[in-house]
Amino acid sequence: MSQLGTDMLQMELIVGGRRRLREALRDLGEPHDEEAVTREWVSLFENPLEVEAHANHHIQHIAKMLPRVTESLLNRWWILTTFERKSLATSDHPVCVVSNENLSAMGMGTGIENADAIHVPLTRRYALSMHLRATLPPELATQPQDRRQAGVAAIALYSNSCTVNSARRMLFHHPQDSPLIGLDLPVPRTREVQMSGDPWRFMADDDRQVLLDAGIEPPQPRAAREPQQDQ
Repeated sequence: MSQLGTDMLQMELIVGGRRRLREALRDLGEPHDEEAVTREWVSLFENPLEVEAHANHHIQHIAKMLPRVTESLLNRWWILTTFERKSLATSDHPVCVVSNENLSAMGMGTGIENADAIHVPLTRRYALSMHLRATLPPELATQPQDRRQAGVAAIALYSNSCTVNSARRMLFHHPQDSPLIGLDLPVPRTREVQMSGDPWRFMADDDRQVLLDAGIEPPQPRAAREPQQDQ
């Protein structure tokens, strides 16, 4: 929530430009001559404002969304996988959502509502996957009952790869297990959301030039800056 708020604030600043900044300074009774506006404009990109969401706001959001999220999960096709020999890892962010390819191609993100599948390691021997019926093959989409299945090595590898790629900073497993062998471990993830591309493309040319003249460069795309974190 903090990252979304910060990004939206930054985008509002970019789109409004120095014209909107001048109006805001005037309304606040602050100096709003050309020099003052330029100085403030540059400082807002040298030290960007950050939004800090309050914990109460988070709790209120969960309470508001809980009925809809619960219904969405119950409408999915659940598969409980049991492993006898292979073992599972978990992480500080164990819920993995699998992107909906059709929506991703349209530039949309993935969440609980539209994920093709949601994977959760429950214990070192049990994994739960919840599949969106709309994207299942026809022969599976009409299955009325959830399923329990025996796990094999390929499923364990896939489950553990999901766990690895959804982790933020920490991975955990039983000391007698080695579930992460063969998996590439990404660097710690510090952001949950990121604007793609160059947000400066929405900025007026003269506003951009002021920043460039001050030695401030457009932000690099995340993929170019942190390639391992996009796995």
